[in-house]
Amino acid sequence: MATLNVKNLPDALSDKLKARAKHERRSVAQEVTCLLVAALDSTQPLSIMELQGLGKEHWRAVDAAAHVEAERASWDWSTTLVAAPSGSTRPCTTGGPSR
Repeated sequence: MATLNVKNLPDALSDKLKARAKHERRSVAQEVTCLLVAALDSTQPLSIMELQGLGKEHWRAVDAAAHVEAERASWDWSTTLVAAPSGSTRPCTTGGPSR
């Protein structure tokens, strides 16, 4: 088993570590091991909420409704694929969505 030495650990951090170890009824070495395992082994679940506002600076001067309308107008509806009843796909020849 490997040995880990920590040099220049601030006294305040050392005191917190000792207090936490005492509270958890562990030795300081056991507490450090538990903290390292928790920090390195756990994968934090990702949340889509972390993306909120990402890239908003690029859209400040853009009219969102006009942008969406321009995008929709650029679609080539004659080659849009739709699901056929059998589960396969076939080209849509309806001329686009009904409005």
